[in-house]
Amino acid sequence: MAPRITPRLLSPTSSQVAARTADMKQYLSLDPEMLLKLLQKRPILQHPIPEHVLILDIRPTTAFVRAHLRDSTNVCAPTTLLRRSEFTIERLEEQILDEGPEKETFQQWRSYTDAPSRTSWIVALDTDSTKPTSIGRSSAGGGGPSLLGLLRKFDVAGYKGTLCWVRGGFHAIMALAESAEFIEHDTTKSPSYIPHAMRHRGLTLDAFRRASTVDAGLGGTDRLQAANPFFDNIRQNMELSCGITDIVPLDLDLDEAQLERMPRFVRDLAKMESSVRARHLAELFFSIEKSEQQRLQNIMQRHSQESSSVHSKVPRAPVHVSQSALFPLLPSAHELSEDAFPLSITAALERGHDHRYRNFWPFEHSRVKFEQPTKDAEYINASYVNPLRAWGDHHVYIATQAPMPSTFGAFWRVVWEHKSPAIIMVARERESGRLQCDDYWSLTRIGPFQMRIMSERAISQAELDSREDRADSISPHQAPVVLRRTIELLHSQHPDEPAHIVRQYQFLAWPDHSVPDKPDSLLGLMRLVHADTASNRDTPTIVHCSAGIGRTGTHILVDAVSTFLHRVRHLVDKEATSPQVEYWESPNDLIYEALMVMREQRMSTVETVRQYVFAYKAVIASLLPPSVP
Repeated sequence: MAPRITPRLLSPTSSQVAARTADMKQYLSLDPEMLLKLLQKRPILQHPIPEHVLILDIRPTTAFVRAHLRDSTNVCAPTTLLRRSEFTIERLEEQILDEGPEKETFQQWRSYTDAPSRTSWIVALDTDSTKPTSIGRSSAGGGGPSLLGLLRKFDVAGYKGTLCWVRGGFHAIMALAESAEFIEHDTTKSPSYIPHAMRHRGLTLDAFRRASTVDAGLGGTDRLQAANPFFDNIRQNMELSCGITDIVPLDLDLDEAQLERMPRFVRDLAKMESSVRARHLAELFFSIEKSEQQRLQNIMQRHSQESSSVHSKVPRAPVHVSQSALFPLLPSAHELSEDAFPLSITAALERGHDHRYRNFWPFEHSRVKFEQPTKDAEYINASYVNPLRAWGDHHVYIATQAPMPSTFGAFWRVVWEHKSPAIIMVARERESGRLQCDDYWSLTRIGPFQMRIMSERAISQAELDSREDRADSISPHQAPVVLRRTIELLHSQHPDEPAHIVRQYQFLAWPDHSVPDKPDSLLGLMRLVHADTASNRDTPTIVHCSAGIGRTGTHILVDAVSTFLHRVRHLVDKEATSPQVEYWESPNDLIYEALMVMREQRMSTVETVRQYVFAYKAVIASLLPPSVP
């Protein structure tokens, strides 16, 4: 196992300071008074009257919402991304900004790329940086490197106006009495004002007001906080102060014979009134979300402590992981050393350019690592998920994001090293006009790997329902539900090894952030995969959607729980003596408990309460006889 790398705030060397200072000199530093003149459309520094001024505020979103310059744009991105040249302006626009007036305002800079312009200004500001070598506090973001990195992106993109930064940042602007007319103090804005990375199922701004978030724009302190530029920009930093906002019904119209085929926790649900049952499931999912919120807060606090020499003597924040979830690739639990940090996400944070989305990272203890890392395959955003090991069912899945061109080689190396028999793609290539997954299966070569599609078939719902593998093509009147591709994989550096044959199943009936209309199609897909891979159940199945959390997690949860309960049901029918039989009459909700384990192995698996309730529908449907719709 590769040694864990912990983040540290190092003092820059003299050469680094000199280089940073030299770089920053190519960008103007503005006193706060000069910025106010620009906002008043007054000329400064012998430039003409400004016609375009774009102000970019890189403070955490919580601070920006509470106080900011009128018409400024919040660009709250991790420092590592602002510094990284590969994270271009185009990617920043796509991942940080929502469609709408704000994004349109931001994109006006492109009008000043053809010829030099002395009337266009782009101004970056943070909390309080006064010089290029300012590092910036972990709780407040910013610093010279972040300002420099952001301005450099516009330089590289061909902007020909004036690039500058504000000396003293927002604190210095607030100190000027004349700035009052340009400052917006608003703690009542609607959730739609929050950039998309901060919105979460309609929560109000109260969701962002707590001691663990930093009011960096209005003073703040240097005391240890869980919040930092990373944490302020991820979904799990939303305090669930609104309580339960979504309640999804679960209809259980089962007769006595059908109920007898159900485990006790399902029978208990069936006894509840419909509204009580819906509320009960919503409360279970809410508790899962709250547990994850606390877990992420503890993780970030621990990372903050490890990064700060000021707090080196403070006891490290406890970050617990259950024995049921720990090291999911292993067939049994594993003891930890006292200073181990299995939920560390530092390896993921350091590889930002290998992530399709910027706010979902694998934990260290469950992260997929390579047996033979190479330059093209050192890291992948993928996690081992083993929901029911504690219940005696050791089947491992690999949950991963949709491969990108930069991670194609890493993805195929995972397939090769694990000899995975199946890749389940729970997404289309494009959905609602957005790219969800790049085409990695049509490649013929990537690095040392050679790929060849041996066959490709479209499978309809009727064929899935028939439980027969037909050789003929589907009727033109039938829409395909699954595309099954058989792919041959060869390794040029291991010519003596036989080709590995893997089947990829692209499921077409599951829209992003939603659920299929009925569980039939998903259960049909699972039966098909089980039939094709019956002899390879000891090797991990790879599952991905786009981010590798919502649809991926729901598929894994349904597949793991339904397969396990089928086996237990068989033992019960045979009146067999087995420790697993007791789970059939246990009042404990197996779906809830399995998802709690999964959340400790990969964050945000099963992303919405709708997906959570769908998992119950699918598991229950899987236990009914085939003749029952």
